Amino acid sequence: MGETGTAWLQELDATVASVAADWHLRVGRVLDGGSAALVAEVVMPGGIAGILKIAVPDAGPSTIEADILRAAGGRGYARLYHHNRAERAMVVERLGPPMWQQHWPQDRELPVYCAAVQEAWKVEFVRRGLIDGAGKAAWLEDFIPRTWESLQRPCSERTVALALDFAARRRNAFDPARAVICHGDAHPGNLLAPLEPGGTYKFIDPEGGFFEPEYDLGCWLRGWRPARRHEPDTGAQARAAAGQLATLTGTDRQAIWEWGFVERVSSGLLLMQLGHEEGALYLSVADEIGDS
Repeated sequence: MGETGTAWLQELDATVASVAADWHLRVGRVLDGGSAALVAEVVMPGGIAGILKIAVPDAGPSTIEADILRAAGGRGYARLYHHNRAERAMVVERLGPPMWQQHWPQDRELPVYCAAVQEAWKVEFVRRGLIDGAGKAAWLEDFIPRTWESLQRPCSERTVALALDFAARRRNAFDPARAVICHGDAHPGNLLAPLEPGGTYKFIDPEGGFFEPEYDLGCWLRGWRPARRHEPDTGAQARAAAGQLATLTGTDRQAIWEWGFVERVSSGLLLMQLGHEEGALYLSVADEIGDS
């Protein structure tokens, strides 16, 4: 981020000290694994555990994440305790490890995941500034072929053509009457366990979007992979997972399949663009399941 990023890093200690004083926080260890913010454990007055998040600067700062968390009120999403718009800082409820670290079998994971995402879909607020399903699909239609070419075509031409066909189908099928406020990146890494027994799994880091609900379910499906690589029925297994998601949520299996495939291809290309080893795996599975 050039000079902007350097300045943010240089001022970060002072920013943390300032918001900690304003909100009477005891700051603990910094957590790793994030990509766009400083994240640290904090303790609030009364011994309440929280997470301090200070986002990196960007050209068009957004408050959508805070808006969604505030509107949710702790239902489906981590509870928002504090938000400082100018500093891009917030304190949210501290939760446990992400779902993917539980290594649960699919039949155990999906009911918990689907219950959480359906709770998240109940969020309501003025959706001004949110991209809708047609706009998201159009963005993907531009991003996928352009990035595929720039990366020297790392997956098959048929896979890209299928992803573009599916994106066009979802763009044309967009119906505001069915749309909900989606998380926008509802994969198991963004779904965290409760700290206390008896609590519920909740989402963090919403990106937001006014999409058909199948989009969020496609975000779960995009990272699906078989237990063993190159199984002969990989496509059938992936289709079955889409069917389970649809059955548990009363949604459309084909729409989940199409969003999941488009998101798998676009995410694989993005990961490759970032130099992440997972990118090639996403795309190789896309090539395998594209014929199913």
